Amino acid sequence: MIANLYLATKTSPDLVLGINLNKNWYTENRASLPSWFTYAPVKRAFDYLTDETVGLAKVVKPGNIDRTTGKGFNTKIVATRKLIDLIESQGKPPLYAFRREHPFGGIILKDAKKKVTPYKNTAATKAMRGRLARINAVLLEHWADLEITDNEFDALQSKFATAQTKPGFVEDERLPIDFTQRTLYRVFNNRSFDQGGRFYGGWWQSVPSRLRRFITINDKRTVELDFSTLHPRMIYAHAGVTCPDDPYDVGLAPDLRPLVKHALNALINAQSSKISVPGSYDPNVVGMSWKAFLLQVKKAHEPIKHLFGTGIGLALQRKDSDVAEAVMLNFAQHHIPCLPIHDSFIMHHGYEDELNEVMDKTFFGITGSHTGIKVEKMKLEDHQAQIDILQAYQTGEDEIQAIINSFTPYRQYHQRIDTWRNRFQIPESVLP
Repeated sequence: MIANLYLATKTSPDLVLGINLNKNWYTENRASLPSWFTYAPVKRAFDYLTDETVGLAKVVKPGNIDRTTGKGFNTKIVATRKLIDLIESQGKPPLYAFRREHPFGGIILKDAKKKVTPYKNTAATKAMRGRLARINAVLLEHWADLEITDNEFDALQSKFATAQTKPGFVEDERLPIDFTQRTLYRVFNNRSFDQGGRFYGGWWQSVPSRLRRFITINDKRTVELDFSTLHPRMIYAHAGVTCPDDPYDVGLAPDLRPLVKHALNALINAQSSKISVPGSYDPNVVGMSWKAFLLQVKKAHEPIKHLFGTGIGLALQRKDSDVAEAVMLNFAQHHIPCLPIHDSFIMHHGYEDELNEVMDKTFFGITGSHTGIKVEKMKLEDHQAQIDILQAYQTGEDEIQAIINSFTPYRQYHQRIDTWRNRFQIPESVLP
């Protein structure tokens, strides 16, 4: 609890820590919790830390539960300045020193209500756990970060943190970036290891797509390669039919393409014929009702429409997660990190061609079909710090001073990078 309070404060001053004080919750979720994580010690720790005479934490929002529906929210607490000073009195703990533990060794099974459920350990689950351990070991050998200015980073963190207090917020849906979340876990669905299996847990998965090109690995630029039209091509391959060159072209105006993409993927992933209307859908702008829009999409995909609403999407997720596992393992055997974001991968920019080849071969090997691969990477014009250095050189400014000035807006980023680089140095205070 103390470690999480500290990390919450360091992640964002606006971030709070949720503590579940519902005794029944610990009994109901016993199977997915560590043996030592029970109600009694959690309550004792909570009471001690929030005691006004101790003053190490304070409650900012008491928890609540509706006994009728069973829905509610956790008690929210934050660390006090006293706790932070106490922890840092012997030096600031480096972020890389924190380790995240995942239940069941990172191979997690959920039921239809998305609740973690126990399962019998088999040769298959043991093998998955072993492969995951190899991938995570490589991720921990390297340091991934986000090279944006302090102002941009603080604004992003604040936006995510304050979302917790807004109506409709889902616990853990998108929390501020926590650089200690460096390892992955897999989630399977509906009590079946044939459904789902995607990888979660990495902090980079919370980064908005517009900022992902600023992700670095060991302070080096990266490239993101993304499978194009992933599930449409997979479902066509499953049906044994050739997929159209552009499955999102259904004869509607080009500006409606995002809505077509949303509708087609919703049809693939739905477990019934009911597809909810997206909040952004305006029939007056589109020129037809949502029902008519869906019908247009279905007509364009006549060969696979019998699979819509069958829940096949989760079975396809098992396949695409197996593709992701194989791609990451290919590089892990050489101790090269590969960061997954479901249908895309981020790597050092020098591996662009090799990653493209591995993704294509792996996808074909598992699905029996090929798919396009898009490339996203940082361009020089995106890297303001480098631009500032070049401009300083051109105007005759001192080289060292130019570099120092360019680092200033990125102070937090460079502090994290320097801490990682110096992780094996022995502090002078402990030298003989």
